[in-house]
Amino acid sequence: FYHIFVEEDTGKTSSKEEAQLEKEVPAEKEVELHDVIHNVIAEPMNAAFKEVLLENVATKDQVTSLNTEVQGLEAIVSTLNSRVTHSYLS
Repeated sequence: FYHIFVEEDTGKTSSKEEAQLEKEVPAEKEVELHDVIHNVIAEPMNAAFKEVLLENVATKDQVTSLNTEVQGLEAIVSTLNSRVTHSYLS
């Protein structure tokens, strides 16, 4: 029979392993923080920005339409003023 020696795991890590773990943990936290910032702040802000942008485009279209109506009404008023002036002169 051969004797097989088994090291008992005491649950302790070497200082070299601890140093490696300490280096890895902040990187994971940075990634998590980046993800949190992206998911909690950036995505909702982008969605809100897009919504505001679409509202601004719709408002701009409405303003353009109203300006066209105003120009049409100004032309009608001008025509009516001309008729009124001609009828007084006649």
